[in-house]
Amino acid sequence: MSSKRTQVARILREALSAEMDEFMDQHGFRRRVNSLKYSRRLPAVDQVLDFAFDLSPRYEPDAVAHLLPDMTVSMHEVNRIATDMAGSHAPLPPDMTGTIWQQIHSAAPKAQTGNARWFIYNPDSAFDCVIAIRSFVERWVIPVFDEYSSVESLVAVYENNDPRIVRQRHTYLYIAAAYLLMGQRNKAREVLEAKLGQRRPRKEFAKAFEYVGIA
Repeated sequence: MSSKRTQVARILREALSAEMDEFMDQHGFRRRVNSLKYSRRLPAVDQVLDFAFDLSPRYEPDAVAHLLPDMTVSMHEVNRIATDMAGSHAPLPPDMTGTIWQQIHSAAPKAQTGNARWFIYNPDSAFDCVIAIRSFVERWVIPVFDEYSSVESLVAVYENNDPRIVRQRHTYLYIAAAYLLMGQRNKAREVLEAKLGQRRPRKEFAKAFEYVGIA
């Protein structure tokens, strides 16, 4: 870890300890002393809020770092089925543990995220950033974490076209897997046909179509 990254991480941990830990603890999230991640374990789901950052952003020359917090919801049974469905040739992210993974700004309407950029210029500004992020998390992120806490809730991404959740092609594999776990194979087939049924994705995800009984 570079010296600058070490310094930013240290300052950020201090800010989290002072301004974020108590709030997150109230919602069941814990952070290890030397970590930038908050974790919450529920019966079927693990959830993580990670205070990731980029150093020396070129688009903000005076900033030391750009805070880019992200959120992960991991549904282990869904991930297990989706991995089996995918096979070895499907275009999937390297880490299949995150059923939902996205930067936290995606959880809010676009009209609300215009000023949701958090830059560290000096130690004091790190505390200001964390306070601002805490407000954003309280309003937009915690409700998403609270809602997506079960396998059954994942299908709402598809059925309600939830704008708070980023959907990529592999997302629909997870949704189909959730339907399978709920005993709704026909629904799983519908998702694959509707979202991955075109020629190229159908070829890439061929094993998933076979898995649900579509030739």
